Amino acid sequence: MYCILRVIFLVCVSIHSSVGKNSQDNSEIKEFDHKAKEWFEKAAALGDAYSMSQLGYMYLVGKGVTQDNQKAKEWFEKAAALGDAYSMSQLGYMHLGGKGVH
Repeated sequence: MYCILRVIFLVCVSIHSSVGKNSQDNSEIKEFDHKAKEWFEKAAALGDAYSMSQLGYMYLVGKGVTQDNQKAKEWFEKAAALGDAYSMSQLGYMHLGGKGVH
C-alpha cells in the first residue's frame, strides 16, 4: 500500500511543479493544488517527511489552502522531527520573521 501511495505521490510532485507553467486556467491550478494536498496528507499520515514539509509550505504561502502560519509551523515541526532539513530551515525562517510563533 505504501509503495502505491509513494508512486502516486511522486507523480503528483512532478505534475505539481509543472502545472501553471503552461496553463492560463487558474481553476485547473486550484483543482490540482486541492488534489495534491489530499495526496500529501495521505503520504504524511504514513510518515513521509517530504509530504509533511510540502503541506507546511502550502500553508505557509497559502497555496491550495487558506494561509495559516500556525498550521505551517505544525507540519514543519513534524517533518523536522523526522530529520527533514528543509523543514528545519523553514522553522528557522519562521522564527526569524515571527511567523507562527508567540
